[in-house]
Amino acid sequence: MSCELRTTYDWLLGSQHANGSWGYGDGTAEETSYAVLTLAALEQRHGPAPQEVQLRPRDWLGSRLDDVSHPELWIGKALYAPTTVVRAAVLAGFTVAHRAAQGAEDPPRPLFWTRFPQQVSPHADSVEAHTRAWRDRHGLVPDPIRRKRLDRTCVGRETARAFPHSSHDMLTLAADAFTWLTAFDDMHAEAVGRADPRQLARTLADFTRILDRTGAVQGNHRACGDGFPAALAELTARAERLLPRSCLTRFDSALRSIFFSLLWEAHRLWGDEPVPMDEYMTMRRHTVFATIITALVPRPSHALLTPDMHRLETAVHNLVGWINDLCSFSYEHGARGAPQSNPFSLPDLLMRHTDVTTDEALGRVTRMCDDEAAVAHRLISRLARSPDHEVRAWADAMAQLVSSTDFHVRVGRYG
Repeated sequence: MSCELRTTYDWLLGSQHANGSWGYGDGTAEETSYAVLTLAALEQRHGPAPQEVQLRPRDWLGSRLDDVSHPELWIGKALYAPTTVVRAAVLAGFTVAHRAAQGAEDPPRPLFWTRFPQQVSPHADSVEAHTRAWRDRHGLVPDPIRRKRLDRTCVGRETARAFPHSSHDMLTLAADAFTWLTAFDDMHAEAVGRADPRQLARTLADFTRILDRTGAVQGNHRACGDGFPAALAELTARAERLLPRSCLTRFDSALRSIFFSLLWEAHRLWGDEPVPMDEYMTMRRHTVFATIITALVPRPSHALLTPDMHRLETAVHNLVGWINDLCSFSYEHGARGAPQSNPFSLPDLLMRHTDVTTDEALGRVTRMCDDEAAVAHRLISRLARSPDHEVRAWADAMAQLVSSTDFHVRVGRYG
């Protein structure tokens, strides 16, 4: 029996498709799930499957959890597919694949994203090409190594997942805004802020004058290069042309809050003081640019958010920040050395304030993400039943934002 099981184990490892699946043709969700469950059952005897074998079926199955039709692989009087049984098998296979992949990953990956719709704009590739060309035309990231790292973020494609129903012009505005913020933060804000917060304050004051339409573009921009102010001026002009008035006001307000948060972050880096947890929770949505993401979603015309809507927006902000902290953890520690080297990382703060190990902190953040996503899913479901079509549309847009965080996990910016 042991020899036969080893033959089965080896056959499963050798028959996995390149896309991570198993089975007929390019693979089926049902057969892939049975393969995953079999490998898990054989683990005690033959050890865990190689890391790449564990990681690939998780993503492949995750994109098929909502499939309602499956190949007819069962035999009665004719071929058929017992939909409920197959769906149970696929959910079980995905859950096992997810847990196995978590053991192979650092940091662990939350499970929540499978509850939300996976959509992408048909403009994804053209938006990605546009925002890279726009960045290079303004000379925002002249360093080729940093530029390659930013390319791995795939800002245009991530934007196309966050706003799958938006026009091409709106998508390029959003992608260029995220690119500008990411480039400025990575290229200048952290380094300049740590060395001299006063210089960063002068630069941000110049940027604020551009938002106020009271400052010339040239100004005192020696710290960040001429490209950033000119690009910001172009962005604000495009925003005035494209955004509804309510979105434009919140877009402008989000930029100002982000400028303030960058200065707050610089002060904390410069002072090298411990960051209180409640202060981090308040500021993280701004330092990770989450507020500008939700600012681009039109709110219902009655303007004021209900308590459910406000809590949902907060959940989106939290998820964007916490997921970023999970994704960047290994990179931050590899780049900066000793543990607790990044005072603005949630896992590091948990280690500092609660005296837990690295693995415990990463696991806790993962559970926090899943719990927060459960709150978001419950609120989205409730708002989706609203008689107000604008509220339903807003809730759907929030679901798309949550869903898009999975792409941020997978693109490997911090790889």
